[in-house]
Amino acid sequence: MLALKRCPSCGHLNKDDAVYCERCRYRFPGKVCKVCGHLNPEDAVYCEMCRYKFPGKVCKVCGHLNPVDANYCEACRYEFV
Repeated sequence: MLALKRCPSCGHLNKDDAVYCERCRYRFPGKVCKVCGHLNPEDAVYCEMCRYKFPGKVCKVCGHLNPVDANYCEACRYEFV
């Protein structure tokens, strides 16, 4: 059975891996892999489909992926040294 997700904007049912709603073009939240196009959770460090490592600093305390130039973790405020 095909997994579906409902668009929060218009209520249309879309395939679970859809990046945009087929009806209203709402962009589902998440991070699109530049290698395979898979929609991943916003906090993903690696692509769930192809294992591409997203650029950024992974916090050793909480695991959050931060921008490459971050001095502090956006999630837990751990200071990068």
